[in-house]
Amino acid sequence: MYQLKNPQSFIHIVNVASLAALYPLPYYSVYGASKAFVLSFSEALNYELRHSAISVSCLCPGDTNTNFFYNAGNTNKKKSLMSAERVAKAAVDGLYNKKTTIFPGSMKLISKIPRAVLKKVIAMRVSKYKI
Repeated sequence: MYQLKNPQSFIHIVNVASLAALYPLPYYSVYGASKAFVLSFSEALNYELRHSAISVSCLCPGDTNTNFFYNAGNTNKKKSLMSAERVAKAAVDGLYNKKTTIFPGSMKLISKIPRAVLKKVIAMRVSKYKI
């Protein structure tokens, strides 16, 4: 294992994906696919750099209180949104704890659901959108 003499010289890279990286996302297919790329890329790059002074983490937040949904043309009201501050704190905590993939809040539980089940849940949720 690589030992650093000066921890301040360690470089942390945090890429931002989404829970959408974990499953197909109808009506946002390119978004979901690009987030899947970011997650896969980050995990592979972190492994490749494991013997260097660089770590790569990937943040996978769920619905966050930003203008994302409005800008994407989705006017459905979200019932539970994480604050951007909570997501940022989870990112910092995750990288200091050397997490390769960071799921803020209860998103870690969602990431454990089998893909087949998650796909059905997401399909039901997305079918309510009026796009």
